Amino acid sequence: MMKAEAISDYIKMYPRLYTWLYFNVVMEAPNEAALLTDSDNVLNEYIDGSKDREYLFSVALMKSYDTGTSDINMQAMKEVNNFIDWVKTNNDTGIYPDFGENCDVESVEVLTDVPELATDSEQNIARYLIYMRIPYTERRI
Repeated sequence: MMKAEAISDYIKMYPRLYTWLYFNVVMEAPNEAALLTDSDNVLNEYIDGSKDREYLFSVALMKSYDTGTSDINMQAMKEVNNFIDWVKTNNDTGIYPDFGENCDVESVEVLTDVPELATDSEQNIARYLIYMRIPYTERRI
């Protein structure tokens, strides 16, 4: 299984994901979600052929946005925080994406507790971008 597919399967386990999870494309509509892959880097190589690696990616959550005084923006941020808390709870209990039998995933890390925010006031949409990292060891088969 591809690592990106394993990450996608992992994110789809989030119980409050009420939509399709797009891959490397962001749909500019409320309540959409996307997995955006970045890189799979080698950090260390060992004499036995194993490698310490890190997989970098982000998750984009699209939410309604209000330029007025309603609670819409507060509710959107609450949902984003719920996702971040879900990832952290999974870390505490050892629930990670399955990268295959020759890979030992160490954790799924949220790199910033405050996501990058971009808004489109014409369409009343906010994009919350959550940067993440999965450190893992790849053993030589």
